Amino acid sequence: HLLDLQRTCHIKWGWTAQKTLQVAQSLYDQHRVISYPRTDCRQLPSAELAAYTELAKNIVSQRPLGVDSASETSLAERSYFVEKLEADHHAIIPTALGSSLAGAERDLYELIAKCFVSTLLDNAQLEYRSLRGQVGEELKIQSEPRCRIKQAGYLVLESKQTSSDGARDLPPSVILDESPLAAGEEVPP
Repeated sequence: HLLDLQRTCHIKWGWTAQKTLQVAQSLYDQHRVISYPRTDCRQLPSAELAAYTELAKNIVSQRPLGVDSASETSLAERSYFVEKLEADHHAIIPTALGSSLAGAERDLYELIAKCFVSTLLDNAQLEYRSLRGQVGEELKIQSEPRCRIKQAGYLVLESKQTSSDGARDLPPSVILDESPLAAGEEVPP
């Protein structure tokens, strides 16, 4: 979806909508590494699942996206795979490996590749915890909500490079809380 791509590029890199379109057109016309960029569709035809999975595996093996392999579980149940498209063109996806790209073209290609690969990864499973309490009638205590990642799923694409101690930097909206629970403490469902 071009509008979403333009918004993301503006937030991430400060690009104008026109710059995003120009770079995307270059990737489509000159390099032939993405599908038609002027689309308003967010879906892919489910008949091509095998080809998409193979493409995602090739991208993951060639690019440092932070994931070892693309998942093949329950893909047909995902809402972005449909039997019949309602638009002339499907969602913007990579069509080939963009190994010779540089600068803005590389950045946009990797963003599109990450979004595409994320559609084939499992959902992230998160647990939220917060502490609320009251002492007397006036003192109220509330902690910031904490998030524990049960299964990273597509979030592996949002993390930065793994550091030498094996820890990953996660997006600021996710706080990794791996502290063990104290005796008698429960995590709500």
